[in-house]
Amino acid sequence: MRISAEEFDGIVQAVVAALPAEFQAILERVPIIIDEFPTPEVAATVERPDELLGLFVGPTVEEWDASDAPPETSVIYVFQRHLELS
Repeated sequence: MRISAEEFDGIVQAVVAALPAEFQAILERVPIIIDEFPTPEVAATVERPDELLGLFVGPTVEEWDASDAPPETSVIYVFQRHLELS
């Protein structure tokens, strides 16, 4: 099923809003990037790129300095078309 980018973004926002507060607090500090598909570079790093639904890139929460925002390299990628097909 295919949906518009705007509707998909709304779904992602609703899912984040439904998470427990401690997860929401972390996700407020980590950007979620929605792409249609993984880039060729990302696809080349996994065995089954057609099954890659999302990807976290960057240091984990445990690696952040508690007094700072997360490093700019912390990003969550969500691949819309792969989720629509799953």
